[in-house]
Amino acid sequence: MKKIYFLLLLIITISCDSYLDVMPKGQVIPSTVEDYDLILAASSVSISNSLFMDPDASMPDEAIIASSDRVRNAYLWAENQYPVSIEDGNWSSLYKNIYICNEIIENIDGAKSISGNEALRNEVKGQAHAQRAHLYFWLVNMYGKHYNASTKTSDLAVPMVVKNDIFQQLPRATVAEIYNLIESDLGIAKDLVPENIISSKNNRASLSGVNALLAKISLFKGDFADALTYADDAISGFNGDFQDYNVWVSQDHFLYQSPPFNNVYDPEVIWYGVASSFFGLMYGDEYYLSPSLDALYDRSHDLRFAYWMGEVDPYTGNPFPGGTRYGNWWVKCITASLGELYLIRAECYARTGEAGLAMDDVNLLRKFRFLAGSDYQLSAATSLEALQIVKEERRRELVGTGLYWFDLKRYHMYGDEIPTFTRIVNGQTYTLEPESNRYMMAIPEFTREMNPLLEQNPR
Repeated sequence: MKKIYFLLLLIITISCDSYLDVMPKGQVIPSTVEDYDLILAASSVSISNSLFMDPDASMPDEAIIASSDRVRNAYLWAENQYPVSIEDGNWSSLYKNIYICNEIIENIDGAKSISGNEALRNEVKGQAHAQRAHLYFWLVNMYGKHYNASTKTSDLAVPMVVKNDIFQQLPRATVAEIYNLIESDLGIAKDLVPENIISSKNNRASLSGVNALLAKISLFKGDFADALTYADDAISGFNGDFQDYNVWVSQDHFLYQSPPFNNVYDPEVIWYGVASSFFGLMYGDEYYLSPSLDALYDRSHDLRFAYWMGEVDPYTGNPFPGGTRYGNWWVKCITASLGELYLIRAECYARTGEAGLAMDDVNLLRKFRFLAGSDYQLSAATSLEALQIVKEERRRELVGTGLYWFDLKRYHMYGDEIPTFTRIVNGQTYTLEPESNRYMMAIPEFTREMNPLLEQNPR
């Protein structure tokens, strides 16, 4: 037990004093396969920067005034979300976790195994490669331009840290280089990770989890044939199933009892990572649904609305000032879940002319989300209609993950029409155009002060 405490201390004392915010200050160094298995548990993904930049989020003036500077700047699509004196928590957290993955990848082959379990060595190594790939997926999509086959070798992304050298100063790698690393890591992981994992360890990658992330990567690259293949493989290999939301009808509303949707023990979660922020129906920064997203829900029958949203303060009984507030805080899965996977496959079907198959996947998901006995099925006469339905279902299903912001970037890159968004705060209008550089987060000035090789994004 003492060893476990020391290893946890090593993780939580990782500092941000180096050029890339990845320098450890802990004194205890892991040395066995079992040690690396323990520290892998600390290498997780938790994202908040993109949540309030997402146009599906809304905040009334009262909430904006009371919110943190970080959230307010994100919501207003400001030039910089963080001043030079404050580190970007997502940037530093992602790179700290990359440090952990690198440490495992570099050293686990030579580590002693106390139990003699060589299968565990391979499993942990593969999961470290997979986790590093997922960490870079978020970095490249938050801080870089969307993947564009024509400009990927010149578009700047983020520093590519694959070796733990605290004295290195690295420039930003290109989007192509980061995607190549992601795909290389996932290729290695496929040969090492277990076929399935127990639900209590679903924050680790399984073979289905790796295929699910490959499906997402292929989708983001616009390679719909590969995305469809990987999604098929992930779905067929997954040992979980949809959770029927109707089984919670008799339970208290989310405001009083948190249902286990999209958390570690959810049978739909393929690979758990959390969309985390300090918001909720009762805590911290307040996240409301935009009017356009709110209008997409069937309030009478869609149980996602019933369990995830609130319109009345549970303590006072008064209506919330901004309308419908989202409250599924802390537990929303952003890595790989069955619902998202079916929507990836449905989008690929729609984009490749298979409208009927696209709607089959959408309706299967909706079957488990809608009140029993209600009419949940949708239909499409054309692939274009099917694609629009898939896009809307993604917004309903993936609310609170920040993925709609990424979706808008990739839709624009595919040539799909996306709107110009506006937010009016205290009488002032803020605008996000389809071509706006504000779809990329600024490289944190806090980090650029330490590493002048990091070129800033155009603002």
